[in-house]
Amino acid sequence: MSDLTSDEIKELRELLEIEKIRKLKLLYAHLMDSHQIDDLANLFTDDAVCEFGPEYGNWEGRETIRSNYHEVFDSSEQFAAMHHQCNHYVDLTGPDTA
Repeated sequence: MSDLTSDEIKELRELLEIEKIRKLKLLYAHLMDSHQIDDLANLFTDDAVCEFGPEYGNWEGRETIRSNYHEVFDSSEQFAAMHHQCNHYVDLTGPDTA
């Protein structure tokens, strides 16, 4: 097998980043659906913002996100709702954005 070109190495790095994002989305859905709220909250950065619109508003910061998810999910049944995900399209838009 020949050595990879710099373009091929760049493309492989991009594919790895895309796969990491896909896995993160799947893990998010699994943790939410199984009410593993502390693990779910740990997926967010310290300064994350969840924008839920008028019904729930914006949740700012990991600890607020954790607290609010606990409030919402502690009173509901595990697997009361299920995320179904397929055909993940991920477009890398910059070194730290997609």
